[in-house]
This record gives sequence, structure tokens and C-alpha cells, in this order.
Amino acid sequence: MNVAIIKRQRKDGTLSLYLDYRWPGGRKKEKMGIYIPARPRSAAEKDLVAEAERIAERRRSEAYTELLRGVIPGESSSATVAEYAMTICKTKKKPNTSNSWLLLHRHLVMSNVSKVKLSQLTVAHCVKFRGYLLSSSILAQSSASLVFSLFKGLLKQAYFEDLIPSDFRGKFDGIKTPESKIEYLDQHELDQLLSTTCQLSVVRRAFGASCLTGLRYSDIVALHWKNVIDVRAGGCELRYTQIKTSKPHILPIGPAARAWLGKRGTGLVFPEMPGQQKTNLIIKRWVSAAGIEKRVTFHVARHTFATLALAGGVDLKTVSEMLCHASISQTEVYAKVMAATLRHHAGAVSTAISPEISSLRLVKCE
Repeated sequence: MNVAIIKRQRKDGTLSLYLDYRWPGGRKKEKMGIYIPARPRSAAEKDLVAEAERIAERRRSEAYTELLRGVIPGESSSATVAEYAMTICKTKKKPNTSNSWLLLHRHLVMSNVSKVKLSQLTVAHCVKFRGYLLSSSILAQSSASLVFSLFKGLLKQAYFEDLIPSDFRGKFDGIKTPESKIEYLDQHELDQLLSTTCQLSVVRRAFGASCLTGLRYSDIVALHWKNVIDVRAGGCELRYTQIKTSKPHILPIGPAARAWLGKRGTGLVFPEMPGQQKTNLIIKRWVSAAGIEKRVTFHVARHTFATLALAGGVDLKTVSEMLCHASISQTEVYAKVMAATLRHHAGAVSTAISPEISSLRLVKCE
């Protein structure tokens, strides 16, 4: 068995890439939809070819793995739904994504849909799996919604690879995600928290910085001083690549936010920052000591940034851009949360933390 990449000349002079499947007693070529210059000349064309070849090789490797499991494009596959889910899972490199696909595999097995072969899958099987998720006593509706959305993603990929006879996704309803409560700190609570001694000063400093920048925990712990560019008196720009999306971003910040980054040094801006689980445990104790009765995690700092910005009159589009949301609809949830309370707040996010709090000396670690 083998899967190779072959190239064929097109009329326009470019090359089209194909996957060439070979197995005992059979062979099949599959068009990849990737086209490259036959003779790249410029640096841009050479970079394009290199990137295309990397993508093609990754798809070839995935196709070879599937071929070993008996998954042949355009043929009746011997792979079951659960086996196919596990095949997809193994292609996911991010732990959170991989764990989500493992959760799908687990519930496919528990629902008895797992033994159904892809080539024999019907709408009735899909509806049956949806019913199982909705009636499960061990799954919250939000989790059921996530699992079923992954199942629909599985159907999409299986149809694209000609492993199921038709695209079933439009023939049954999804599972709605319940509207979640957005937890955030108001101006008074934030001042109260930052005035309270924290077990670890770097956690307090990072939390305060996140409240004024909207940075996620993953971006805070990865932030280097080389990403902090001083551009004007008291202010600066954060030029970094987001960990979650791998997209570059430039975020202008004011003097108050810059103060929370601390004195310029080398290496990480927040060295010795504990892992996220330990950080949230420290924050939980810190919040309790401050007398605040809310469930606060590090991510609440990001929510706090958004709500304080909107309360201070910053427009929705600007807040969306600062948070690096893919669409403004993601930001609108904060507008809904703040609709009843906007009139009670004053001051934009640049003055959200009072100067008295901002100038407090960091508490010494105990």
C-alpha cells in the first residue's frame, strides 16, 4: 500500500497535484485542488510552491493513514463511524481539539452508532445519535452541542472524501448551545480586588494587565519584551502572534496598561507565571479574600476589559478589533450583557483602573 503525490501539467502551464493511491488489486488518483507554477521564478512564487508542497505532504500522510485503515476514496469503506472519528482525532495536534474528538468517539461508542460502517450510514443513524446526546444524563446541553457539531464536521469530511453517499447535515436539526452567562468585574469590584493582597504578585500584575488589554492567558504567558514596542511617551504597542489563532496582531495600549507590564527587562514580561490551573486557584483565593462573591478565573479579566471598554463608550467595532474577534457578532454578547448597566458606568477603559490602584506597589510574594 502506498499514497504518492504526482504532478500533471495543465493547459495554462501550471501543475496540478494529485494523490496516487495504490493498494493490492487497485489504484486510484484523486485531484487535490492544489495548483503551483511549473517553473517558479520570484521569491513569492517559490514560497507559494513550498507552502503548497507542505500542505500536500500533510494530506498525503493523512491519506496514507486512512488507506492503512481501509479507507479508500470513492470505494465502500470498511471503516466504522467510530474508527473514522479516531482517524480524524489523530490528525489534530492541539490537545484541546484532540480531546474534543476523543469525547465524540467515546459517545459514538456509548450510543451504539459506532459499529455502523460509513458506507452504510443513513439519516436515521444521525438522528438516533442526536437523540442519544440530548437524553444523556452525563452531558450538559453545551457539551452535547459541541459533540454534535463535531459529528456534523465528521459528516462533512466523509462526504468530501466520498465515504458517505450524500451530505446528511441539512436533513436534521443541530443542538443549540445554551446562552452562557458572561462573568465580569465592575469598576468597584476590580478596584477592590487589586487593592487586596494576592498570594503571587506576578498573577496580580498579569491579571491587571489583561483587564486593560484583553489579552488571553495564553498570550500573557508567551509575551516577551521584544513584543512590547515603545512608540510614544507613556504608551506603546504590543506586536505579537496570538497563540489561539496563530494570527499576528498589533495592539496599541495606553500608559495605564503599560504600567502593569512593569519595568522593561529581557525575556518574558511575566516570568514565573504558574500554569493556568494553578493561576485560577490563586485567583479564586484572592477573590475570596477580597470579599467578592463571583466565580472569577483569569479569563474573566478579558471579559472585564470588554465590558469596561463598552461602559466607557468605546464603540463595538473597536472593542471587537482589540479582542481580535473573527466577527463582530462575537463581541455583541458583551453589548447585551451591558445593555442594562451602561448608564451606571463612567470613564473609558484607559481610566478604568483608578490611578490610586494603578500606582500601588506590587505585593510581595508570601
